[in-house]
Amino acid sequence: MPPQIHESLRLTSLSKLPLSLRASAKSAADGSYADLDTVTCVLPELPKLHRRFILPVLYIHLNPDKIPTSVQLDSILSDTNRHGEFRPITAAIECLTGISGCLNQDAIPHAAYADLWPRLVLPLEYMLFICTNIILGIDKYAPMSSTVRSTLDLRAVLTTYWASILRRDGELTQELDAASPSFPGSTLRDERCTPVLAILADDPIGHLTELTSGAGGSDALAYLLVAQLKDFLARDLTELTSLTLTTVLAIMGSVSVRREEDDAFNRELHSHGIAKVLARTLCALNVWFRRGGDRDRAHDSTIGVSLTLLAEFFRYRAGHEAIAGALDGGLLAFIVSSQTLTADSYPIIKELLGALIPGALLYYPVVCQMKTSYATALPHTTTPTFLKSKIYPMWQKFVPVVKVRLGALEFFHSDRWVSSKVCENTKCFKLAEKPQLKNCAGCDFSYYCSPECQKADWKAGHRDFCAKLAPLVDFPGLVSPRSRAYLRAMLEYNLNEFRPLIMLRQAFFIYTNPDTPFFTAFDFQKLGSGEEWIKIEEMAAYERAPEAPIRLEQLARSGGRLQLHAVIINGNPPLLKMFPMWSTSARMMDGIHRIVKSFPPLLPWTEVYPPIVGQLRELHMECVAHKVRDVYS
Repeated sequence: MPPQIHESLRLTSLSKLPLSLRASAKSAADGSYADLDTVTCVLPELPKLHRRFILPVLYIHLNPDKIPTSVQLDSILSDTNRHGEFRPITAAIECLTGISGCLNQDAIPHAAYADLWPRLVLPLEYMLFICTNIILGIDKYAPMSSTVRSTLDLRAVLTTYWASILRRDGELTQELDAASPSFPGSTLRDERCTPVLAILADDPIGHLTELTSGAGGSDALAYLLVAQLKDFLARDLTELTSLTLTTVLAIMGSVSVRREEDDAFNRELHSHGIAKVLARTLCALNVWFRRGGDRDRAHDSTIGVSLTLLAEFFRYRAGHEAIAGALDGGLLAFIVSSQTLTADSYPIIKELLGALIPGALLYYPVVCQMKTSYATALPHTTTPTFLKSKIYPMWQKFVPVVKVRLGALEFFHSDRWVSSKVCENTKCFKLAEKPQLKNCAGCDFSYYCSPECQKADWKAGHRDFCAKLAPLVDFPGLVSPRSRAYLRAMLEYNLNEFRPLIMLRQAFFIYTNPDTPFFTAFDFQKLGSGEEWIKIEEMAAYERAPEAPIRLEQLARSGGRLQLHAVIINGNPPLLKMFPMWSTSARMMDGIHRIVKSFPPLLPWTEVYPPIVGQLRELHMECVAHKVRDVYS
């Protein structure tokens, strides 16, 4: 026995036993199972000190080298001539019972625990393995199945067993990987996992506490589900792996969908990369079918559940993170190349392409990933099959908004865009690059070119709402300076692209709603070009927002150099974020008001439209010639 183990586990302790027990203990230590039975039978009657002296016997029979592995156990149980080889396991179980008795009497020195515990794990795992297989064997018989599945805490035990198969990096994983060619480790893993998952998938919501307890917590359960999908992706699809996949998605779908935004389980699934894994799963199924793999209702259901889960994750306020992950996993390529979509899938695809993905393209990580994903998907969109598919009309509406967003991304990365600010002192309005201006320490929102300008603006009214501006800096999902900078660049890009349209719609609003404060909204929930998602709204639609009085006050004292622009993005309700746009000159807004006032009131817009378009075009060219710059704060 190795000298480094604790002294209480060494054979020298046996010499301290009474003579009546010493011989049986030494014989048991030498391998006699009959004497081991004798020792373990009298153990409960022994005093605390004598129990401690018996520990070396128990320690020897818990040696993992003498216990059959789980792979060997399968072979032993299937051959009646080898049942004698099962004896080391029953001996180990007897020793576990003995160890438990010693623990109850505090007969084991605390310093010995570190040496003792590694030998307890494997027998405990095999006991769980044996019990689980008995449960699964009984569950196969229909008359017993309902009784088995209604057993209290059954799913906690099965989840623990499932976790041990997926998580072990030691003996069990090595056994599975080293199994014979006729029973490769991956197949054996499925043979063990699939029946367990079938029971866990039976009403998981009703037994969620058991599943969570057996896994070791909510985050652990999320990890196991994602790990099982990753295991599927690492191997070729078979009927058995497909069944495993179906049951995992059934559990995940029941537990995660239709939850509130702040649900911990969904956040934990996100943290383990579920969106990317689901997208990769869809791509793997697509490849399987294209190679001639069998397709049945279970496979169709798997695709439907995967798409439904992705859509649910995308609908959360932080869904842009899931969308970026799914795009990275190949979701867009799957949509345009899939030959496996069913009628039930099309409404989900329509929502993905028509609202959820386009609405997330104002987030910098999403649009960066879209650049790669779009390029990968594009070759599939020219095939005759795709051009005749039901997806093609959806794709035609999806592409224009993608091109606009990618154009904004290119603008953001180019030398044409410089992160600039305007001094917000209404007597100055100096334009400079952001580092050259100083922001107000009170609100971290307003910028000034000098202390004198900041003092002047403070007296002019900034002190009345400085504290109220601070919370307006933050915006859900735009937590990094780069993300906020990208959104400002995207607004500037769209402003440059659609300036004539914006001017015309502003003129129409001023003509039909004289003396009414307004803001220009970029509704990024919409598809298409600027005509679909640029609109002019009354400030009354925004008046309940906490920043509305501040913005109106700024607008009133800006002398025409401030326009209020806003972005509207996906949410329930939709999210609106105001971006003041400061101009180096009031020439633009003063000119629009002057042109509108030159027409008699109450004329039909059809009469006003032709001449006003030409005058607005001239105004635009005049502002360009005078180098009027617009900057979003």
